[in-house]
Amino acid sequence: MGAKSKGAAAFLAFDVGKAAHRACAVGAAGEVLFNREVANRPADIDRALADAGPGARVVVDQKRNIGALVVARARAAGNPVSYLPGTAMKRARDMFPVTAKTDAIDAEVIARTAAGMPWTLREVAEEAPAAASLRMLAAQRDFAVGSRTRAANRLRAVLLEADPAFEAAVDPSSRWQLAVLAELGGPFGIRAAGLRRFRSVAERAHGAKRPASDRLWAAAAASASSGRPELAVESELVRSLAARVAADSAEAARLDALISDSLAGDEAYEALLTVPGVGPKTAAALVTLVDEPHKADVRDPVYLEAMALVNNLCSWLKRYLWRFTGMDPDNLQSYLNVYVYLFRVKRDDERWPKIARVVRHLFATDARFRSST
Repeated sequence: MGAKSKGAAAFLAFDVGKAAHRACAVGAAGEVLFNREVANRPADIDRALADAGPGARVVVDQKRNIGALVVARARAAGNPVSYLPGTAMKRARDMFPVTAKTDAIDAEVIARTAAGMPWTLREVAEEAPAAASLRMLAAQRDFAVGSRTRAANRLRAVLLEADPAFEAAVDPSSRWQLAVLAELGGPFGIRAAGLRRFRSVAERAHGAKRPASDRLWAAAAASASSGRPELAVESELVRSLAARVAADSAEAARLDALISDSLAGDEAYEALLTVPGVGPKTAAALVTLVDEPHKADVRDPVYLEAMALVNNLCSWLKRYLWRFTGMDPDNLQSYLNVYVYLFRVKRDDERWPKIARVVRHLFATDARFRSST
């Protein structure tokens, strides 16, 4: 592995990295044209593309994040771009007679896998600016929700270690309780602030009802009077963690609003909102997940007859269409798109090429597929 020769490359593989990539070009006969380090800079990537020759298929092991610049430069140069999933690369690497794991070896494995087993590749579709923005918003929301969950769990751990009874009285999903903890701290901080300030924060500033605020005050007073030692760091940690949970909750809500605004007028989003039990958050999550819907042709009477009005395709749709009100038959196209992608196609994303996944779905449902485009 690692030999060099001259000629036009059929495949140019990138084992991508943060500061630099490893690029391996393989010719049509399987010969290695070059295998070298390429800095993660536009000029260096363009030079590797030029050395590989026009028309070489660029294959990356990560299509976003650290691999995004390679994909963008390859598109700008007019090269087709594919992605080799990690599971496929791992299996392919096990077939090569090497024991060491290096960037040079990994790049050549990607290139030779692309040349010898092209069905393992996934086409990297061009992403519209609106879709890219939506994906980034969804990813940021996931980050905010994950951060909130970690902070809430840590807050519970701190309170539980201090006093299990007070921890049981606290609800981290309550905005007014978070505000109290963020401003006053734990039980000792709440008692030190006094009942008047406590009620000012809980009730007047954040709308808590008197019975609920009385329960939290009683729990804090009991905890502070239990005879356990007062630790100054306890209140500091409670303030910090409660403030973080509140901030992450606000950020997630802000991103939800941005996502909903971005999806206003989207056909699939509007259709999903008509499904009983599916609200804006769930519909937005589904639409942001489905970035490559595979369309069923619901305008073709022959196709619909073969599908037996989706009875063979989707018992899930049948159940909702026939048993519940609120599903609009005019949205059948969008319902089918989401179902085909999520319940059959997306499940096998790492295992089968796109066409193979759709064909397998249709075989499994005794139906026939015809593109509506």
